Amino acid sequence: MRKIILFGVAAVMSFSLTATSVSAALTEFQIQSILTLLQSFGVDQAVLNNVNGALRGQAASSPVSSIFCFDFNRNLKFGDGLNELEETNVRNLQTALEKEGFPVSDAEKKGGAVFQEATASAVVGFQEKYRAEILAPNGLPRGTGYVGPATRAKLDKLYGCTAADSDKSPDYSVKPPYNITPQSYPDLFVPGVGKGIYGGGSVSCIYGTEPDPLTCKSTVSNRTVYHDHCANPSQLNEAFVRGDGRLEAHGVFPPSGYICEKGRFIAVPTTANPSVAFVSEPKAGSGGSVLIKRGDKIVFTGTPVDLPGKLGVDYERAFLFDPIFNGVCSNTDWVLTCTPTATGEGDVYILLYKGGQTYRSDVIHVVVSP
Repeated sequence: MRKIILFGVAAVMSFSLTATSVSAALTEFQIQSILTLLQSFGVDQAVLNNVNGALRGQAASSPVSSIFCFDFNRNLKFGDGLNELEETNVRNLQTALEKEGFPVSDAEKKGGAVFQEATASAVVGFQEKYRAEILAPNGLPRGTGYVGPATRAKLDKLYGCTAADSDKSPDYSVKPPYNITPQSYPDLFVPGVGKGIYGGGSVSCIYGTEPDPLTCKSTVSNRTVYHDHCANPSQLNEAFVRGDGRLEAHGVFPPSGYICEKGRFIAVPTTANPSVAFVSEPKAGSGGSVLIKRGDKIVFTGTPVDLPGKLGVDYERAFLFDPIFNGVCSNTDWVLTCTPTATGEGDVYILLYKGGQTYRSDVIHVVVSP
């Protein structure tokens, strides 16, 4: 099935540069469907613009750009990549990480991009490379491997295709299925500016002047935040511009452990946070370091605390380690066994992903001597 889809994309791209005479036979819905398909594969904005123009009978404006760009508007975590939308986001994340000098193993890229240990380790490296912008403002001493708002903001600054939301409201929604360019539609969701015809259902009203986008009842004052609006604690509405220029809202449900409040998802407080007791054999000293010889075996064992539920369903777990351990480790359940073949030093620890939060075990620092 994937080969058929990719062939279709190639055919559309070829068509966009040569065949404009058949554009009259395409409906607006068909044009938007083609653009949506291209977007799902991370096609460059310049290509999308040329395809859009060709489908409407316009000449291509410029040669196809080879510059990589992608809008990182979804939080990503260990285990993502199981559906087409997640795979697109993970694949572009891996591309950005490799452009930053953090390689991802072929096993996590071939046959569909998946977010596993190598990707998580690369994310940690990226976060620590830009520590001042990602970690320090959040009081984090080390990278987490979780691609949250701060990491996405840096990725978008480096590789984003569109301008940032100028009212600073966080975007927890998927990208709307329309070709929206900041040149044609600047940020319409700034307080006092975000007015437009709302195209929800069979009614029309001014988005931002109604108490609820679903009922469209008029009110005297405008909203203070237009981009993100909590319809109720269980639904966040994202406003966006449609292909015809009208505004519309897209409902998003919060992940497990979160509620919608004041235009954003917030974590529901819990009585106890999960944690992992992490030890090694040979044992690490009081400073968390252990010395072994090249070729010797070292075994790391994690013991979960306050972590009910099933691994891979209620939470995800990842062993994180520095490059010195690449290709020399294997794990069974909560046990990681490594036999280093090179000298040097590196850190090993466990990350837990649960309810959109990241929890880290203690770090064991390993020094491998000749």
